[in-house]
Amino acid sequence: MDPRGSIKQARRIAVEAGRLEEEPEFRSTLARLACTGVQWGGLLGIVGVLILVPVNVGLLGRPVAWWYPEVGAAGPFVL
Repeated sequence: MDPRGSIKQARRIAVEAGRLEEEPEFRSTLARLACTGVQWGGLLGIVGVLILVPVNVGLLGRPVAWWYPEVGAAGPFVL
């Protein structure tokens, strides 16, 4: 097995654009899916914060701080 041939083949597979990637429809679909993924990620982050705050305040009785406490502060820090 020729190591140069293996490296060349791996480079061709990983780096070069395939036939489908060169089509404009593929690129627009990929951009749309990426946008949808970012929106869902942001939505899940907001939902996570909306769940975290009531659980920490209501159930656990911890204060919520949205900044770093002073150095040496004994209070809890929850985001």
